[in-house]
Amino acid sequence: MNDLIQWVAFAFALLGSLFTSLKTNRQRKIGFISYLVSNAGWFVAGYLINSIPIMTQSVAFSVFSFLGYWNNRK
Repeated sequence: MNDLIQWVAFAFALLGSLFTSLKTNRQRKIGFISYLVSNAGWFVAGYLINSIPIMTQSVAFSVFSFLGYWNNRK
């Protein structure tokens, strides 16, 4: 199960990278939401393997993703 969560988190991280690199605010918003989904997946994966660094990193990245979404809310 943990492998599946990691692959899904990985896929959403790639989508986040793709969409945040595009031109419109809407596309970037989709990218930041994709990053939030990815970060949630990484948090769960970190929890399942009891990895405080992975969980902490995913929380920090979630804050940055939320800020990116907020700054592109036009």
